[in-house]
Amino acid sequence: MLLLPLTACLVESPPSDFHPVPPTQSRQPADECPELTGLALDPASAPFIADIVDRPSPDAHGLPLVLAFRRGPTQQEMWWTVPRPLLLEFARDLAQREPERYARWRELVVRGSLPGSRAWDVDGYLTELARLGPPARVYAGMVSYGCAAQWTLAKRFQVQQSSDGPTEREFWFARDERGDLLVRDVTWRLKPFSVWGDAQNYLRVGSKSAWQRLRTTDPGSVEALTEADLPGGEPVSLAMTDKGVSAPTTRRRSCRDALTLVNNLSQRLTAGMPAGVTLVRFQPQREPVATKESWPEAASDRCPAVAVQLEFDAESRAALEAVTDRLREDADVRAVELLETSMGERTVSGRVRVVLQ
Repeated sequence: MLLLPLTACLVESPPSDFHPVPPTQSRQPADECPELTGLALDPASAPFIADIVDRPSPDAHGLPLVLAFRRGPTQQEMWWTVPRPLLLEFARDLAQREPERYARWRELVVRGSLPGSRAWDVDGYLTELARLGPPARVYAGMVSYGCAAQWTLAKRFQVQQSSDGPTEREFWFARDERGDLLVRDVTWRLKPFSVWGDAQNYLRVGSKSAWQRLRTTDPGSVEALTEADLPGGEPVSLAMTDKGVSAPTTRRRSCRDALTLVNNLSQRLTAGMPAGVTLVRFQPQREPVATKESWPEAASDRCPAVAVQLEFDAESRAALEAVTDRLREDADVRAVELLETSMGERTVSGRVRVVLQ
């Protein structure tokens, strides 16, 4: 399908008080993209959220849940998250009331997936986690699929047929100087035509837009929780049984130099990649951790957390599972979090976040 937008002629002007602002720091190649990091929406204030996310909101066990925006390695991302202070309050309370349940919840939250062969089962992970407590964060999808004049295309829906002919709907986001989220909900009228055989093409011939200004909240940290952020005990390892996540056993690690950890992981991946798997991205990223002053109840040894974003192409899902199994067995790896998987015609792609001690 070919779509010819002709947007210069057809785009409607926003309300006079809508003033999108550019990011404070230019990011190539996103100079015209708004910086949405640090903003979060209450789903109750924006019903359209259900239409634009790739994953519906998880069970938060009665705690408030917001949709937070975060700058990812290549795109801006959306995450379901419980505001960090409320999540830590839940953790302290559960640790005192039900220490065994807390230990299982804590390990699942930190590792970001199920153990063993079910590491790629995101739905199963969320179901298992919901039996114990709320999630720290859940990947909800990408935001930026293209930008223009400080507006970013958040979602484009498939062409729909109506009594007035074919239409196509889009959501665009921008940010104003107060930190409000500006929303454009536009429906394009399309004119079908064909240039070759039965292939259906469309020309945009008009549009109708609805505009919204939404107050945002501060979600706090949207980064994944580490063991250092949470109270109580030693790191634990889990195993799956017919009845769910098994009781944990302890394991100890010591702090090591971050650069050494990253270099060692890179070398091991390069030398020992399973057959049928290609590493296409290796991107280290520093992660903020709590300090003794801000979290005195936590363990006394504060190892700086280092995160690495990994992307793999594999011949099969089993080959991807072999990679995550190997990562989880690595002595330097604190947690492995599955961010996204996609199926191609011949390969399976996976994006993973690894946290190193």
